[in-house]
Amino acid sequence: MARTSRKQIHQQTDLAQAPKTYLGGAYRRLSVEDDRHRDRHSLENQENIILDFLKTHPDIRLVEVYTDNGETGTKFDRPDFQRMMEDVRSGKINCIIVKDLSRFARDFREAGHYLEQIFPFLGVRFISINDHYDSSDPKPDKEGIAIPATNLINELYARDISQKVNSGLKTLRSAGKFVGALAPYGYNKSPQDKHQLVVDPPAAEVIRNIFQWLLDGWSDCQIVYHLNQQGIPSPGQYRYEQGLLKHERYENCGPWNRTAIKRLVRNRVYAGDMVQGKRSSSYFSRPGPRPESDWDIVEDTHEAIVSRETFDAVQNLLKDRTDLFKKRAEKNKGLTFHQNLLRGVVYCGGCGRPMERLYYRSGRHKKGERRVYYYTCQTFTKRSKSLCARNMVSEKELREAALSTIQAQIRIAADLKRIATEVWDTGETKDQIADMDAEIRTLRQKLARSSTLKRGIYENYIEGVLSKSQYLSAKEEYTKTEAAFQQQIDALLSQKRCMAEHLTLNNRWLKDFLNDERGMELSQKMLAGLVQRIDIFEEKRVRITLKFQDGYHLLTDHLTERAHSREKVAG
Repeated sequence: MARTSRKQIHQQTDLAQAPKTYLGGAYRRLSVEDDRHRDRHSLENQENIILDFLKTHPDIRLVEVYTDNGETGTKFDRPDFQRMMEDVRSGKINCIIVKDLSRFARDFREAGHYLEQIFPFLGVRFISINDHYDSSDPKPDKEGIAIPATNLINELYARDISQKVNSGLKTLRSAGKFVGALAPYGYNKSPQDKHQLVVDPPAAEVIRNIFQWLLDGWSDCQIVYHLNQQGIPSPGQYRYEQGLLKHERYENCGPWNRTAIKRLVRNRVYAGDMVQGKRSSSYFSRPGPRPESDWDIVEDTHEAIVSRETFDAVQNLLKDRTDLFKKRAEKNKGLTFHQNLLRGVVYCGGCGRPMERLYYRSGRHKKGERRVYYYTCQTFTKRSKSLCARNMVSEKELREAALSTIQAQIRIAADLKRIATEVWDTGETKDQIADMDAEIRTLRQKLARSSTLKRGIYENYIEGVLSKSQYLSAKEEYTKTEAAFQQQIDALLSQKRCMAEHLTLNNRWLKDFLNDERGMELSQKMLAGLVQRIDIFEEKRVRITLKFQDGYHLLTDHLTERAHSREKVAG
């Protein structure tokens, strides 16, 4: 056997270590050519994804791009696919790259035949980017792609679609293309290119005014007041009026509010920048906010509504206001804080919206400065003075009114419990319930008897004793009788249930208002258990609605009726 020289061994080792360079062919496909402009962009997206992939794979040199537009993936007699396979056989390319496997083929059996037999035989490297598949990868798992072909069939279609959509949108966002369903307030989608924003003059003028008013020293509330007083539609209302939102639920989107102002003036889109991808969205995971480092930000993608200098000046102003608020909050830490016992139950009697709890600092206190809390209408303070009245009341007065009302109900409950106990002890209520039970039993017996007789007339009809007309007439009468019996039974059962729930010591109103665990001091537990809502009207008029009032009225009506009956008997 001939010996191999050391020089030959070193040459073979060097060749084995040298990285192989592949001659790549990028393949793109679309099934239907409905909209040439849209399809062109979609094909471009496929190519851009492939080009981005090749930037990180220097071992592949792109030789040719193959495109089948309007060709189905279930067949392989596609023009450019056949041209690509001819180039494979001639040695022009030895690597095929696709965006995902569905662009290569929809017939998974045939696709499996190519992946498992044809391409390995021809020495072709196959890469599907979104499926994380590379035939040169020595790992058997292949990053999750299903090989052989039987597993490809089981690939979830929804996951496939989700990955494709997200990948395409990511490419568009990275290129500064707008991908939202509705253009931001102040812009429209260009009729020539739906991914391009163009200025909407009427709304843009409103936005410029808002930025300028902030620089002039206006507060958010002042801006909201002015916009609503001038009758300028809010962004949602404006979109509905322009026909962009068509469903009737958008007809009354509400007026301007502080939240809309804050979001608007912080949006970089008005300085000409495209900021997208703030929230994640996937078919397989819940949408949620993404870290700012993952946002897709592209500067100077469209015409700005405000100059960058104006936008930056407003951001600095907002930061100064935030810092001032934090300083004030730090300064107020030492002030006496009172728990908001009335949270969630105080409403404006004019507009029906929840009232806001605010406070001011007061130094007229023997222990120094303190917080004085009050409730005010949010519609009046934050939206427009024309939409509601200045309904407000101090928390101290409100708590006193609530406690006084509850204590009055507790005293009434104690008196009524005493009377109800006396009534229960006499056995009157028990006797009434027993009489109802007896009547219900009688009615059920009559109902059963009627049902038996109705079955009997049917047998008579079958045997020829009754004619068809006689049978139908008798059946109708029995049916009416049964319905009347059942109606009486249902009424008695309802009356009995009502009596057992409200006219005995099990009355929910009595139980809750005489709960010794709550005590007589106003507390969160007492308010949550007994108060339904508190409405504030003009001139500090207060209406307190308590819970379980049905039980209270039924009990009092019953006791009043009983007293009147006794008076008649005595008279």
